[in-house]
Amino acid sequence: CSNGGGGDGSLKRGFPNHPLLTSSGSPLASATSTAAPALLVVGTYFVPFLLPILPRSSSSDDHLVIGELCVVSPCVQVDLDALKGTHLGMYEQRNVTVLVEAGESASEVVAAEAYFVHTSYAKA
Repeated sequence: CSNGGGGDGSLKRGFPNHPLLTSSGSPLASATSTAAPALLVVGTYFVPFLLPILPRSSSSDDHLVIGELCVVSPCVQVDLDALKGTHLGMYEQRNVTVLVEAGESASEVVAAEAYFVHTSYAKA
């Protein structure tokens, strides 16, 4: 997760980097899904990552990613950026819109941030 934001697959509950969030004291704000299509891919060594759906791809609701919305401190944000290699161009942090369940039949739209694998990898 990122500051007021989404995260990527490896930070989700049940995946390798989730303990970093729990040990940092970053509270889980809510379960969410992306409002726009994206792909969560599990790659080599069980490393999941988010890919944007490129314009030539389907925009079906089947590609909404379920995740968690967390709130992290600026200090934890710096650690997550280092982990994700944003300074190396491995991942890029993007603004996303997520849907937070707000009742039995309603969802609240929330602005968040998530780590996506770098665009050059998504095109490969």
